[in-house]
Amino acid sequence: MAQSSIKLESNFPAAKKAAWETAQHARELALNMGEAEAEKRLERIDDTHGWELPIDVGQENIGHQSGRIFYEPWYGRFFEYGTTRIPASPFMRPAHRKMRKVYLAAMGGELQRFINRKARVR
Repeated sequence: MAQSSIKLESNFPAAKKAAWETAQHARELALNMGEAEAEKRLERIDDTHGWELPIDVGQENIGHQSGRIFYEPWYGRFFEYGTTRIPASPFMRPAHRKMRKVYLAAMGGELQRFINRKARVR
């Protein structure tokens, strides 16, 4: 009986790289959406109350798949959570919820497609 030769080739490094790229892409989409949403809400707060708030929400990458948005002025928390004289006007929490939805949608919808393309699965 003749032995058949079997050749196994692992495409795991390609799949790993595809997952890495998908996570980075999803992070960028989420950070951009979160920044835009927070700035939009800050502008609405500014227009409603007539304050001269700086509308500059920043973003930074943390690791390869994490990131955060931030509002630099120290008094931003007073607008986010409210005080005894200022009603709460959240702008970071709604932006975070949108960021989470965008990130999960991008990871769920694109991850399998990216892995298949990089690993050349048909």
